[in-house]
Amino acid sequence: MRTAIVSDIHGNLEALQAVLADIQSQQCERIICLGDIVGYGPNPCECLDIIANVDACVLGNHDYYTGYAQVLEALRRARGRALGNEHAVLRPRDGGGIVLAGVDDLWAPRVEPDRAMDLPRALAGASPDQPRVLLAHNPKAFVHARGLVYLQRSGHTHGGQINPGAMMELALKYVSGVYRA
Repeated sequence: MRTAIVSDIHGNLEALQAVLADIQSQQCERIICLGDIVGYGPNPCECLDIIANVDACVLGNHDYYTGYAQVLEALRRARGRALGNEHAVLRPRDGGGIVLAGVDDLWAPRVEPDRAMDLPRALAGASPDQPRVLLAHNPKAFVHARGLVYLQRSGHTHGGQINPGAMMELALKYVSGVYRA
């Protein structure tokens, strides 16, 4: 099952169109968004309008800053599935399945006091026999996921793309790459 992961577009339509063209050329069957797709300005959710049928999406800190309800409505219009402290089972054509557990962003309570990361809630009812993948915008969720999931996918740090003198590694524990529990 070829799956594309999109994160941290921040409303850049040109970048998103390039990513979507690449997804199409790679013949990806699924799209997962790891947050911060929206931007600022008069139509901050415009990027979500051109992403159709997102299989799973978690919101990032900028999505909450833009407006939780507004972003969720744009996702709904785009036929996307937001996972806020819940899970979905991604089923390949040959059967089986992978549990995608999506959590609210660690910074969500700053804007939406009723929203906070709740991994036990996201995994509630998930089959223990299926691989579990955590979708969390902020990689700091890693410390909460140890032993509960097989893999975590995150965005937020932009992979340290702007990292003069490796300063990102001094400020953030998880910047890019593979971390093991």
